[in-house]
Amino acid sequence: MMSEMPDADKIFQPLETPTERFLAELWAEYLELKTPVRRDDNFMELGGDSLRGIQVYERVRDKYGRDIPQFDMRRPATILTLAELIDSEIEERDKLGYRSLKKMQEGVPGITPLFLVHGGDGNARAYVRLTANLDKRIPVYAFRWTGWDGLKSDYDFKSMAETYLKEMLRFRPKGPYRIGGYCIGGVVAIELARMLAEAGHEIEGPVFVWDCPNTLSKTYHVHEPWYSKKDRAAFDKLTEEMNDLKRETNPGCEPVIAPTGFSGRFEFIRKRPWLYSFLRTSQIGVGVFITRYFLLTKKIVPIKWRWIYCMTTCFFAMKRPLKTKYLGEVNFFRSEVLLWRKNLVGWWEDPFLGFGELCGSFKGYVVGSDHVDVLAEPLGAKIVNESYFGESEKPAD
Repeated sequence: MMSEMPDADKIFQPLETPTERFLAELWAEYLELKTPVRRDDNFMELGGDSLRGIQVYERVRDKYGRDIPQFDMRRPATILTLAELIDSEIEERDKLGYRSLKKMQEGVPGITPLFLVHGGDGNARAYVRLTANLDKRIPVYAFRWTGWDGLKSDYDFKSMAETYLKEMLRFRPKGPYRIGGYCIGGVVAIELARMLAEAGHEIEGPVFVWDCPNTLSKTYHVHEPWYSKKDRAAFDKLTEEMNDLKRETNPGCEPVIAPTGFSGRFEFIRKRPWLYSFLRTSQIGVGVFITRYFLLTKKIVPIKWRWIYCMTTCFFAMKRPLKTKYLGEVNFFRSEVLLWRKNLVGWWEDPFLGFGELCGSFKGYVVGSDHVDVLAEPLGAKIVNESYFGESEKPAD
């Protein structure tokens, strides 16, 4: 079906820059438009959807050879605003020379910036979902994994934190600082905060962590809970505790739905833990082979493989424990996923994935959603906003 045509009553605004013309060509191709695209046409209003938005983004990423952290077709997106975003990202990288640090939200002067660490895929774009609900006065920056440029990168959480610390201090030599992290980036975030505190810098407020697993926790079980009555009873208890915690923050909410046994996708494989472990190890092995080939031949890892480059790196980094706890305050926002987390097997008896073992002062919230969308849950952003401006003040749009 042909997509909706641009509004004929609107004054035609000709395209002005090469980036605008490139985007217009993509929109015409994916939306099957027969009339010229204007600078102020909106992607979704022309018939776009999430799938075609992803396809457009992948073409943009391939053309410019880099990730555009704030690029999100689900927001009100025009040719003009997206072209300015792409051009400003390229200009900022070329001007400032930061390999990892990316601006996610401008904010206003005088407000302490929030620095966020990437998740397991190394990409900073996930934080677009968070900034959609954050107070617009808060300056927000995110660290993208250094290997996302396709070159050799850091291979453990300590060295990642050291790299991000150098960029942060170059960007903002004096504190205070606010820190956060998503997925496995939560471990890097608390190590970064620990390094800042150890160097005498002020950490303002708690460190914010979204759904980060501690695979070295004593509460972690690498296999599913259906192999023994003891594990099944512990898993049932975990489900009840998760529901109690979720109702504390969201009375009247839908309960957490827990699996009840071997069912669903890959049932045959999951009933055989040795086969499941073998296949998962093989997946990591393929990732190692692909990325090492490019690095050993001194070639840049193609952008389509960089997510697996980061995933395999983080997989091995998770096996190296941090030697020192972060003794400051941590707020932890938990999804309601109990099993089959992205790129991880097993489960935790602890509702907060054993993360409190890495912290001094710890407060956890079950905010709901799955792992991928937990950043979009409003409760996490609400708590961040309140830590800045208090509970009574309405967030600025």
